[in-house]
Amino acid sequence: MADLKLIYAAPTEETALKELELFKDNNAA
Repeated sequence: MADLKLIYAAPTEETALKELELFKDNNAA
């Protein structure tokens, strides 16, 4: 769940979207 915390703590929407994409990629593997 640490990844979700990083997403919600992101300073900007752009960063949040990047983190979300990384999160999806990590779980797809």
